[in-house]
Amino acid sequence: MTDRSIVIVGAGIGGLAAALALTKQGWRVEILDQAHKLEPVGAGVQIGPNATRVLESLGLTERLAPVVGTPESLIVRSGPTGAVLSEMPLGAAAVRRWGSPFQMVHRGDLQMALLAEAETNPNIRITLGRRLESIRELDGGIRASFSKYGEESQIDSQGLIGADGLWSKARNFIGLTSPTSFSGCVAWRTTIPASEAPKWALASRSNLWLGPSAHIVHYPLRGGSIINVVAIVEDSWRERGWSEAGDIAWINRRFRDWHRDVKDLIGAADTWLRWSLFDRPPEWKWTRGPVSLLGDAAHPMLPFIAQGASQALEDAKVLGDCLKESKPLAGALLEYEASRLRRTAMVQKASRQQILPYHANGLIAAGRNLVMRALGGDGLARRYDWLYGKVV
Repeated sequence: MTDRSIVIVGAGIGGLAAALALTKQGWRVEILDQAHKLEPVGAGVQIGPNATRVLESLGLTERLAPVVGTPESLIVRSGPTGAVLSEMPLGAAAVRRWGSPFQMVHRGDLQMALLAEAETNPNIRITLGRRLESIRELDGGIRASFSKYGEESQIDSQGLIGADGLWSKARNFIGLTSPTSFSGCVAWRTTIPASEAPKWALASRSNLWLGPSAHIVHYPLRGGSIINVVAIVEDSWRERGWSEAGDIAWINRRFRDWHRDVKDLIGAADTWLRWSLFDRPPEWKWTRGPVSLLGDAAHPMLPFIAQGASQALEDAKVLGDCLKESKPLAGALLEYEASRLRRTAMVQKASRQQILPYHANGLIAAGRNLVMRALGGDGLARRYDWLYGKVV
C-alpha cells in the first residue's frame, strides 16, 4: 500500500471537494468516475453560508468569482395570487448574520471550478470511464475493482470514499441495502436567456413560489445572463436519470391557474428537462473499516431547503479535518461518521418536512401564509440559524 493514499469514487461536487480537502492534510488521492467526460451539466444550486465557507477554505473563492451570484434577498410569494409572504435579507446581511455569503451558481460551473483546482494539484489523479464493481478489504487497506468496456482493473489503496451518488455501489460494501423510495415529486428544470425572460425575473434575488402540490424556485446565474428555473410538482412519473425531455405544453398547463408572473416565466422557456426525486431515510452508519461514504451516497437530500451540494461540501471539510493526523484510517473514518450522522439526518428531515407547507392548499396554505407574514424577514432568517451558522 502507498502510504497515505486513498481512492474516491465519484468526481462530482462532493468527491472533488473531498479530494482537495484530503490533499491539504497530506493525502494522495485517486478519483475514479464512470463518466467518460466531465461536462458542466445540471441545474443551478444555492450554496448556503454553511458551505460557502467550505469553498473559501479550499481556496475556490477567486476561481468561482466570475460565475457565482450573491442574491440580495430571498422572496417568498404565493403561487396563485402573487402576494409576497416574506422577504429574507441576504447579501451583506447574510455575511453579518452567518459569517459567510449566500450564493447561487450553476452546478456545472461549480463542478468545473472544483475540477480545475483538482487538475492543478499534483497529489490528485483523475481517471474517467471506470465503474466501481467491488471492494475487498486487505491487510492494511482495500482492493477496489473497476470495469471499463467489460475489462476489469484493480486499485490497491489505504482506503476508499464512496462519493458515487444516490445509486452508490460503494454502499454495498458498507452493508447498506435499504432501497431508494420515490418522493412523489418530479423536478422540472430549464434556463432562460435574460433577453427572453420577464424583466422582473432579472433582479438579483432568489425567488420561491408556493402553491397547491407544487413550488417554483428561480434566480439569475452567470452574471445575470440566464435565469435558472426549477419547478417541483407532485406527480406519479418515476424514472432514474437527470435529463428526460419534458413536455412544454404539459408544464404550461400545470401552472395555468397560477399568477401571471409565473405563467410568463414558464412560458418564456423553450426546453425543459425533468427528473424524479428519490429519497432514502437516514442511515445508522456510513463506514466499514477503511471505507466510508459521502454526499448523496450517504444522505440523499430532497431539494426543498437547497442543501444537497452544501451538505456534501460540509462532508468534505469534516473528512479532511478528521484525517489530518497520523492515526489509523478506520478510526478516523468513524470519527468523521460520528461528526456527520446527526447533522445530515437533521437536514434530511428538515428537507422532507417542507413538502407539506410548500405544497399546501386551502386552510393549511392560509395558515402558512399568516405564519410567514408574522415571521417577517428577520424571523425567517432565525429559522435558518441552525443550518447556516458555523458548523465546520
